[in-house]
Amino acid sequence: DQILQQLPQIISRMKHARALRESVNEILDLMMDISPTACRDFTMFAGHLASIIERKAFLIPPSELTNVKNVLTDIVNAIRNAGNGEEHTLIIPTGIRNLDHVLAGGFRPGQLVVVGARPAIGKSSLLSSIALHAAYTSRRMKTGPVLFFSLEMNEVEIVERMIAQRTGIPLSIIRRAQEKSLNGRTPVLLERIEEKRTELESLPIAINATLSNDIHAIIAEIDKRVCDGVSAVFIDYLQLIRGTRRDSVVNELSEITRELKLTAMKRRIPIIIASQFNRNIEHRTDTTPKLSDLRESGSIEQDADIVIFPVRPDQLVKDIDIEDAELIVAKQRNGPTGTIKVKFVRPITAYLDDEPWILRRIEDEIKSWRLGTQSQSAS
Repeated sequence: DQILQQLPQIISRMKHARALRESVNEILDLMMDISPTACRDFTMFAGHLASIIERKAFLIPPSELTNVKNVLTDIVNAIRNAGNGEEHTLIIPTGIRNLDHVLAGGFRPGQLVVVGARPAIGKSSLLSSIALHAAYTSRRMKTGPVLFFSLEMNEVEIVERMIAQRTGIPLSIIRRAQEKSLNGRTPVLLERIEEKRTELESLPIAINATLSNDIHAIIAEIDKRVCDGVSAVFIDYLQLIRGTRRDSVVNELSEITRELKLTAMKRRIPIIIASQFNRNIEHRTDTTPKLSDLRESGSIEQDADIVIFPVRPDQLVKDIDIEDAELIVAKQRNGPTGTIKVKFVRPITAYLDDEPWILRRIEDEIKSWRLGTQSQSAS
């Protein structure tokens, strides 16, 4: 009886062993095709062998064929639903109205989106605000959660920014209040945060600030979270990720961006990643960003479906809270490029639409906190 009970497991293991033996034989056969030159170079030999194992040892699933009829039906249904006023559940809007207009609604499944800029321009701010809006959209549409990988900031810094962006309370005030009392303003601060606390806590967004910076560890985590129905992935930022090709930075970044693009397509989710510029832009008279300004840019230009450059001409101007800014869509594989006029609100580190009534409300909020803390310090 015991043998009969274990029979299904025995058969399953026998099938697995047979499949494994066949796979090993295929690997050995393919190894015979590797040239003697490659065998003398251990690095090249290891690369060939890893490639063979990856293809043959069941690490890559077989490709799927798609019937045109099925895709056409999906397109027609999407058009019909949009005509009836229904939102497209697979599109991830950025929350910046004019940018969404250029992007025909937002980011789509399978896209690799690159947000590139010089340090301190606000790449992380733009990434976190779009991720925050994506989470609100996900909750409303009942789609999957948003996954945010941070290789630069910890989870506390990210959530502090989210609180600032949702409440209008300056980021500096939120941080200062955790270190020392704001006296009479502390209860007011807590009350404002509590007003948004339930709303923020219910957002389907997961922050990972502790994972290894290895590209394969990141992809493995994405694959694992796909089971939870992840709707979008954000990564901050590209140059902090490590690949397996260490012979040159260009080759390493090429491997990373290609892996991310393939993952976006395979998992049918948009992946949005920040990237730094190289130093060339600092030595030009015209500092308008170009695709070639992306650090080690060749592979990034090729693999990215969309490239967005946040630009702040007034970055060095002192004593202003709200400055004129631009979002340049430098590449869009299936749509137009162009420049969107926006505002950058320094105290809450947010890019916003140029909507006077919203900006006035935020400006009043910032001034009230600044005046309140100044009066407390004076007393």
